[in-house]
Amino acid sequence: KCVVEFYSLSEILILYQMCQGGVNMVIDSHEHILFPTKTQLEKMDAAGVDRTILFCSAPHPEKAGNLSELESEMDTLYRFLAGANSKKDNIRRLKKNILEVTEAIKNNPDRFLGFGSVPLGLSLEETQEWIETHITANSLCGIGEFTPGNEQQIMELDTVFQSVQNTRLYPVWVHTFHPVTLDGIKRLMALCGKYSEIPVIFGHLGGSNWMDVIK
Repeated sequence: KCVVEFYSLSEILILYQMCQGGVNMVIDSHEHILFPTKTQLEKMDAAGVDRTILFCSAPHPEKAGNLSELESEMDTLYRFLAGANSKKDNIRRLKKNILEVTEAIKNNPDRFLGFGSVPLGLSLEETQEWIETHITANSLCGIGEFTPGNEQQIMELDTVFQSVQNTRLYPVWVHTFHPVTLDGIKRLMALCGKYSEIPVIFGHLGGSNWMDVIK
């Protein structure tokens, strides 16, 4: 049985609102952190958004002052999506990115919640320790987003899912648009069946494969 929770994050937000006394809120369930944070808060205010779920971000195109700088930031994104960075570089980057998110939440606890990234390719013990140290200890509400660049990296999510099952059932957000293929999506669905208690969010609903995902 494959259980794919497309609305699990919404359910979390509803529960959060109930815990806050049933106050109606407009919550943006997915925003990557922007700099300066003041600009992100101003954009939230302009859009009438009360709270935002922050996700880590490696590139920051909002910092670009010209086309060349924008191309450089986008190249960082494309390398990231293609899985071209080394394991060591990814770990260093993710620690920095999580710190950025947790700092924004700490400084604006009434406006932000957050998801935290987990590196692929770690052992089960290392992954569980990462979740405890960087996700649970920082009071983040979910894990992701993952951007697997190939089918092998999708299969490495097995360790992450097992770690989540062994620690705490966080929702897991996975990028399923390009470069993830239909075969990769099917492999991810198989993992959903194997770990059916874990809510999994298929980001972008499979991109151009969205109809196959729904089926």
